[in-house]
Amino acid sequence: MGIFKKKQQVVKFETIDIPKFRYHRNPIDTGAFIENKSEKKCNSCNLTSKYIYLEPYYSKDDVTCLCPTCISNGDAHSKFDLEFQDPECCEEITNKSILEEVCYRTPGYCAWQQERWLACCDDLCEFIGCLDWNQIVLQGIEDEITAAILSNETYIEVGHSLEELIDAINSKDVYLCVFQCLHCKKYKIDINMS
Repeated sequence: MGIFKKKQQVVKFETIDIPKFRYHRNPIDTGAFIENKSEKKCNSCNLTSKYIYLEPYYSKDDVTCLCPTCISNGDAHSKFDLEFQDPECCEEITNKSILEEVCYRTPGYCAWQQERWLACCDDLCEFIGCLDWNQIVLQGIEDEITAAILSNETYIEVGHSLEELIDAINSKDVYLCVFQCLHCKKYKIDINMS
């Protein structure tokens, strides 16, 4: 028995590298890109990439899979007139080409409510991720994040204690979307509630 073993198929990916995204540095860590275990082809270039992007995007077309390259070079935006981030939900900056880079050529992120892209120093910030408190502590940024929380309008309006918010973050009732300024390196947060 076992004489006729099924030969394991090796997937050959046509593209493997992930381009660098200035405003979303670690898209694998944030979950924006996932490993392409089902060998889906990119709807834009029709190639099989090792990593794929499934959501979020806004388009009239039925797009189900995009490769990192077609996001980065703008082909996905051009072909499907899609946005990865709503321009109206980005904080205001003067340079509209930066807004276009984030909305049309940068992978987005998923949260409970409408995703917001934060700005600082007249530039959009880099998205770090939706982090729980353990991840924040592991990165050694708990003091900076605590300061960002205490000055956040949503936190002030809700009126809960910091401990209550941390419990809600760890239980995934609240997404703490963390951004960092590319210039002054200050952390900013968006409190996204379920």
